[in-house]
Amino acid sequence: MTTQPQFASVPNIGSNSLSATADAVGSAPSHAVTIITAGANGTKIEEIDFAGNGTTVLGVCQLYLYDGTTYHPWFSVPIPVVTPSTTVAPFFFQQTFANLELKTGWSLVATSFVVSQLLTVTGFGGDF
Repeated sequence: MTTQPQFASVPNIGSNSLSATADAVGSAPSHAVTIITAGANGTKIEEIDFAGNGTTVLGVCQLYLYDGTTYHPWFSVPIPVVTPSTTVAPFFFQQTFANLELKTGWSLVATSFVVSQLLTVTGFGGDF
């Protein structure tokens, strides 16, 4: 164990739009999209943004920590119905984290429990 604090040395930012196909609640996802894959020495993720790409539908965006074999359910975000217009902004939700670190070989992935969820998930962090 190091006696000195470790700081991210290289930014690691990843983004992906959710699949148009829904995954069943409570099962390992088959339509998950990768948001961020850990760097060679691991990655610290400090913020995840959820942005609507049009009209969002009532549902849940589920984040998983994926170790290359098993999907570990980790964080859920309820998505409301939002129809953007000239007076209504698209759906946007931002979540910060103090302790989200991915080991080498792990990824953060996202899926939706409803079809055609127009949502992009973006993770901001850095590699150690």
